[in-house]
Amino acid sequence: MVYKCWLKENDRSMFGDIKKKRVLLIFLLVVPLCSASLEDFKDAYVVVGKNAQPSDVYAASRLADALSTIDSSPGTYYPNSGYTIIGDAYQFREPSNMLEGSENTTRVRDVITEKQLSVLQNETFVNDRGSFDYSQQILLKDGGYSVFQYADDVPYDSDNIPKEYFLFPKNNQLYKYQIIFRTPLISRIGSSTDSYRFMDLLDEEFTMLGRTFRIIEAAHPAKEHVRLKLLEEEQHAVMEEGETREFHFENSSHRIQLISVNDVSRTAFFSIDKETIPVLSVGEISSPSSSFHIYISDIIPNEASDKNDLVEIDIGTRMITLEDQNITNSTSSNAEWKVNDDNIKNSEIQINGIDGGLTEGKELSLSRIDASFSNKDSYYVGETQKLSDIIPDPDSIFLRGFDFYYYGSALQFNPIEMIVLEPIGSYRYNLNLMNKNSEYLQIPLFFNDNGAQNSGDDYERFGDSDNDLVVEEGKQISINDYFIVTSDSSEGITKARGITHLLRYRGQEVNDKTITVENVPTKERMTISYDRGISAINLDSMRYKVNVTTNAIDGNITVDMNNDGSIDNGDQVIIVTQYGSTIDLDTTTYDRLVFTTKELEFGIISPILDAYAPYNGASHHDMMRISVSEDAGGKIDINATERCLSANPIEQAAILDAVCYPTSTTTLQFMYKYGSYDIYQGTDEFGSELVQNKNDGYPDNMTIYTTRDEAESLLYISAGDVTFIPPETQEKTPIKRLITDEEALNMSSGEFIAVGGPCANKLTAKVMGVEKQCERTINETLMKEFGKVIVLGGRNEADTDQAINIHLAK
Repeated sequence: MVYKCWLKENDRSMFGDIKKKRVLLIFLLVVPLCSASLEDFKDAYVVVGKNAQPSDVYAASRLADALSTIDSSPGTYYPNSGYTIIGDAYQFREPSNMLEGSENTTRVRDVITEKQLSVLQNETFVNDRGSFDYSQQILLKDGGYSVFQYADDVPYDSDNIPKEYFLFPKNNQLYKYQIIFRTPLISRIGSSTDSYRFMDLLDEEFTMLGRTFRIIEAAHPAKEHVRLKLLEEEQHAVMEEGETREFHFENSSHRIQLISVNDVSRTAFFSIDKETIPVLSVGEISSPSSSFHIYISDIIPNEASDKNDLVEIDIGTRMITLEDQNITNSTSSNAEWKVNDDNIKNSEIQINGIDGGLTEGKELSLSRIDASFSNKDSYYVGETQKLSDIIPDPDSIFLRGFDFYYYGSALQFNPIEMIVLEPIGSYRYNLNLMNKNSEYLQIPLFFNDNGAQNSGDDYERFGDSDNDLVVEEGKQISINDYFIVTSDSSEGITKARGITHLLRYRGQEVNDKTITVENVPTKERMTISYDRGISAINLDSMRYKVNVTTNAIDGNITVDMNNDGSIDNGDQVIIVTQYGSTIDLDTTTYDRLVFTTKELEFGIISPILDAYAPYNGASHHDMMRISVSEDAGGKIDINATERCLSANPIEQAAILDAVCYPTSTTTLQFMYKYGSYDIYQGTDEFGSELVQNKNDGYPDNMTIYTTRDEAESLLYISAGDVTFIPPETQEKTPIKRLITDEEALNMSSGEFIAVGGPCANKLTAKVMGVEKQCERTINETLMKEFGKVIVLGGRNEADTDQAINIHLAK
C-alpha cells in the first residue's frame, strides 16, 4: 500500500537510496495530509535512537507492544482501549470525537447504519408486485452517558459503593429502529372473501436486523389499519408423511411427528412431544406453547400411490406482531408491538403509508416502519455488562437484534496524576502536585492563623506559620515568602496550559542591585540583577517581570505571576498541573480552591500550535470546589466539596456557568460514601476523581486523581454473538519489534516506524538528508512519500510522545 501525500517531484532526490527502505515521514504536529493506522503497519520495525532519551524509548516501546498485539489477535483491535473485538460491533467513537466521560452518545453518533453494524445492511422484499429495496437504521435521539456514583435503584449495588456505570436515563426514548423503503412497497388489497387482506404479502420472507421472518398474517381490519404477524424462521424443514423428527432450539427441544396429510383439503395432522394438535391448513399456524410455533407453508402431494405426501413447515420460538391502526399518522400511533402475543410495554410501532381502503384491487403503499422503546426506569449498565443483562424485558430491545455493551472507561490505559490536599499538623494544608516539568511542588496553602475559631483572624492568607504564599500580583512579596508563576496563567482556567513554578524570595543585595529567588522543588537559587527597580525571572524561555519595590536589604518585590507582561493589582495566578488541569485559589476568603478539568478532546494536537489547542470556552470544562474551616476543637479540616456546573451540565441545564452547589443538593450529588468505610468518592465529567478520607479528630485528607488524556467511555452497540478480548488475556508475538537506529540502517530492506527527530534518531536524520545528526532540528512540518513506514517526531520529547499517542489512538 502506498499513501499519496503532498510531495513535490524535485524533493525526491534529497533522500537518496533511503527510498528503497520505504520510509514515510510524518510529523504529527499538524493534521496529516495522509492517514494511516497501526493496522497498515503490522510488519514494521519500531526504530529508536541508540542513545535516545528514556521518554523516546518508552514511547517506542508502547508502539512496538501495540504492534505485537495486533499480530497475534483475531478480530478487530482497538488501540485506544486495548480490546480486541470479534463480531459485529461499533464503538461510539469517531475520528477526533471520542465518547467522553458523562458525554451523551448522541454527541458522537445518533444514527447507526450498515456502516456501523453489518446487520443493518440494505435488504430487498419481493412479492408479486416486484422487488422493493429498503435500508435499516437505529436512531438514538436521547442516548445515555457514563456516571460514577451509587445507583440506589440497582439491586446489585446494595453495598453503597460508588461504581462506574453507563446510564440510560428514565423517560427517554432508548432507540428507534427504522425500515425505510427506497420506493414504497406495493401490495394489492384482496377481496371481501379474503377479508381484504394483503394476499401478496402472505408467506413472503422479510429480513430485519439480520434475521429472517415469514409473514404469516397480513390483516386489513379497516382502512388505514394494518396488522402484520411474522414468524422468525429459526428452522425450516420438509417432512414426509409418517416421519418423526427432533428439533433443537437455544433453550428447548421438541419432537414433531407428521401423522397424516390430506392433499385434497390441503391439511396436515401433527403431534408435538406426543401431544396432538388441531389439524392445520396451508397458511395456518399452531402455537402449542407461548414460545413455540409451527407454520404450514405448503403441502406437496405425491402422485405416486406408494409414496407419502410432503409438508413444508417453518418452526420458531418467536412470533412478532406489528400493528398500526392509522398508517397515515406519522407522528404517533400509540401502538405497542407484540412478541408471542405479549405486548411490549412502553413500546411503539409506526407503519407509515397510503391505504386504498377496503376495496378489492386497490393498493397499499408502505414507505416506512418504525419501532421504538421509551424506558420508564433508569438503567445502570455496569462495567463489562450489556443492557440486556439488566433490562426487565429483553424483548424491549427490538427483536433482541442488537445490544449495548459497556466496558467501562479507558482509565486503565491512561497515566494518572495525583493532586493531594495534605494536612500538616492541625492548622495547615499543603497542596502537593507535579508541574509540567515533572517537578514536585509542595505548596503551603490553607493556614488557620491561630486556631481560635475567630473568623476575624483565621484564613487571612495562604502559607505556613512563618511565611506567606503570595498569588496576587498587587501584594508585596517579603523575604522568604513563597509565590507562584505560570507561563500562560493570563489565559484563565479553561485555556491555561503552561508550566507552573513554586518560587521563594530569598533576599536583595542593594549594593550589587540583585535579588535572589529560589526554585523550591529543585532548591536552585537564581541571582538576578535589576536596574531602576526593574528585573525579570527567566524560566522555560519565559520572562516574568519583577519590580523591586523597596530599595533596601531584603526589601519587598512584586512579580508578573500570570505572565501577561505587566504587574497589575487584581491579577491572580492560575496553577496548571502536570497533565493540564488547573487550580484557582480563592483570595477572597483564603479557605477554598477550584479544580478544573478541561475537556481534552478540544486539546488534541492543533494544526497551528505545537502543543494543545486552546480549550473552547466555558462549556468545555468541569469544576469542583474544596473548602476548609476549623472543627469544634479549632483544628483545620475539609468542610465542603462542591460541584461547579459548566454551561452544559448533564442535569439542571438551565443553571449558568461556574455556579457551585454543595453535595447535599440531591440532584447534583457527586460525592458518595464508599461502602462502610469513612471514604467518599466522586468524579467530574472528564474522568477526574475526588477521594476524601475522613479522620475523626484529625484533618481530612483529599486526593484528586486526574488523567493525562481524557477518560473515554468504552461503549459498543453490537449485534449477534460478540466476543471482547481484554488486553490482559491477549497473547503477544515473540517477534522483535523494537530496534535501534543503527540496526535499521544496517538492514537492506524492511518497513520502519522511526521515533524521534534527527537529533534523537539517525534514521530520521538520514530520511531528512541531514549529514550531521543535529545539524537541523524539527522547526517545520515535513511530509514525504516513501511507502508503508512512518517516522514520528516532534520539536521536543513531549511532542514526540503526543505524536505516538495520536497514532496509537488510530
